[in-house]
Amino acid sequence: MTDMLSRYMNSYAFISQLIQKEIYFSPLVYLDDPTEGQLKNFSFFDKIVFGGKNKNQSEKERELIKNEISSEVHKYHVSCWTVNPIEDYSLWSIYTDKLTGIIVTTTIEKFLSSVVSPDKIINNQIHYLPNNKRSTNNSYTDINDRIFSKTNYYSYEDEYRFAIKNDTVFNDKNELIKYVTIPTDFSRLVINIILSPFMSAANKTYFRDTINRLRPELSNRIIDSKIKLKKAV
Repeated sequence: MTDMLSRYMNSYAFISQLIQKEIYFSPLVYLDDPTEGQLKNFSFFDKIVFGGKNKNQSEKERELIKNEISSEVHKYHVSCWTVNPIEDYSLWSIYTDKLTGIIVTTTIEKFLSSVVSPDKIINNQIHYLPNNKRSTNNSYTDINDRIFSKTNYYSYEDEYRFAIKNDTVFNDKNELIKYVTIPTDFSRLVINIILSPFMSAANKTYFRDTINRLRPELSNRIIDSKIKLKKAV
């Protein structure tokens, strides 16, 4: 695995974070994958997990454990990147408004050195699992398993993830959105900003001018996409 990371996002979201000098971490349980952070939906755990208890006892204990883990998982917020160094048409389409989309590139080391309190952040590459399996090991209660695993449906993302627990040192600023925002040095974070191949010349000019006004040191890091589109005849 390379430590180079890319994040597909809309340019206005990036500009908003740049103005605030903060990276937004999204709630884990509100991501696109509806199984994020969940346990496999067993009818009950077998005797290996619960020491040979009967079905009713197992059901009761299962619900207690599920509720406990669910409560814990809801405290985590994440920033999602990809380790795929090649521009991906599907990721442009899914994760950006193609007319205003960008890719921000960085490394794991740069990310952690650019944010406040990196010791509060856990990070790992995502493990992709069969849809009927929700654990990478034999522990049904490993919180890291919930944070860093997804179903195979999303394996095309090649995701790398940073996660932070909301009851550490950061607070929600907006109770409706419930993002966690972390002070960030974008000059240290950003290697390049790649402009969407679908972005118009006018939008490119506007974005470049905006970045030049806000953070001129980033201007020379803005580059065009390597994807070449066919021109209309």
